[in-house]
Amino acid sequence: MNLIHKQLNLNNTIIALDLDGTLLRTDKSVSEFTVNTLRSLSLKGAKVCFVTGRRERVAATVLKPFSFPAWLISNNGTSCSEWPTRERIYLHYYPKRTVENVIKALSEIDRVPVLIIDTADVCEDMVMEESHLEIKVYKDYYYRNKEHIIIEKNIRNSKFIDRVTGMFLTEGNGTIQNVISFLKSENNDKLKFYSLDNLDYLPTHTILEILEQGWTKWDAICRLKEKIGNKETNVIAFGDDHNDIDMLTFADESYAMENAITGAKAAAKFIAPPNNEDGVAKVLTEIVG
Repeated sequence: MNLIHKQLNLNNTIIALDLDGTLLRTDKSVSEFTVNTLRSLSLKGAKVCFVTGRRERVAATVLKPFSFPAWLISNNGTSCSEWPTRERIYLHYYPKRTVENVIKALSEIDRVPVLIIDTADVCEDMVMEESHLEIKVYKDYYYRNKEHIIIEKNIRNSKFIDRVTGMFLTEGNGTIQNVISFLKSENNDKLKFYSLDNLDYLPTHTILEILEQGWTKWDAICRLKEKIGNKETNVIAFGDDHNDIDMLTFADESYAMENAITGAKAAAKFIAPPNNEDGVAKVLTEIVG
């Protein structure tokens, strides 16, 4: 384990933590050691920030052990709340035209995005199209989570199209790069595309996240630094996948998990033990002493 050898000024530090593949073990659990380590650092002044591509509701299901004050950045940066109160700090919707353009572009290659929504009008937080149910990987997901999913006959006519906080699609491993290349050629650098290559539960498919420029995990952390009112706040970040690379690159200190993808390891300044061995807590314990 390659670590820095200096003490953190906890009152001037944000600890930014990806969830899946980083803070969470493969079975989505966290150890008492990890919970107690982060609670202790929070009590000593550190600002703990959970940073995930998950929807807020889904993130909350695995963060229940963390009962101390923290922040939760979800949807890769478009939503930010206080934790555990879940009081909203900000919420960003994709421009309606952007969503419509993505749907139109993907229709040219017979693909339909899934829309992540956030609205006070309904309890559901995802919109799928009827055509998704013809594809096994989507159909299986729908029947596991249908109480939280709205099905539309034609997604481009959805009344929630102006309440979108994220978009993704699921693609076979052998064709994912072709879809990414096509989307990059269509969007004129207005969007970013991240494949999630470190998901053990999708061995034959990859999730492709579609993000707006300026609304990534690192952008969200910068917005929190502005909220704190101290741009000199140091950030120590932990991650493992493509959507973590920007915060691993720009954080003052950054750690890719030993189980991380190659790109994340290249972006990070240091390597932490794997997520299944409490790598985050071990690094923080050694740094703080």
